[in-house]
Amino acid sequence: MKQKLSAKNKAFWRLSKSEKRVAIAKDIIKQISKGKIKPKEGLYIHIKNKKKINNEDIPLDSVFSNNTCQACALGSCFISLVNLGDNLRLSDIEGSESAFYRSWSIEALQDDYNWRKYLRRAFTPRQLSLIESAFEKRGITDEKDTLTFWNVNDVTSKAKEFGRTYKKDNERLIGICKNIIANKGTFKP
Repeated sequence: MKQKLSAKNKAFWRLSKSEKRVAIAKDIIKQISKGKIKPKEGLYIHIKNKKKINNEDIPLDSVFSNNTCQACALGSCFISLVNLGDNLRLSDIEGSESAFYRSWSIEALQDDYNWRKYLRRAFTPRQLSLIESAFEKRGITDEKDTLTFWNVNDVTSKAKEFGRTYKKDNERLIGICKNIIANKGTFKP
């Protein structure tokens, strides 16, 4: 059941794509500082304490705001994109009943829900690849990404090196977000 977008959501969708990315980066830093997002390498999204998740009609922004989530860079982008711009509900995610309720992890939904397609509402595939490569400190490509036409190792090597300058996951993700903010919405390792 889709609900109407709030005024905050409508204002977010009026932003340019680069302005959306800056807003998302700022929100990620805010969520990390509040302890709502705990950056974790190798994990998309995992909800640590399951408060107020009692039915499939619950808005995902409510799930994320009422719980602590461990997440990688792209998982954190997804959380902030949902919080800032959408009224996505658990029931809107294909396979949510079978996968999410069993595991309390959106990691289980990767095969059922094209979350990268959702992220492309604000990010290019190349930016997603570079952000995740920096966070995971290894080359990551996005399906149907322009990186597949280039030498991926050359393109992602700067991102991997950027990520390796940070020892802790939370510092690395904050560094990526600050880079996005400083470069007006584009991650430039």
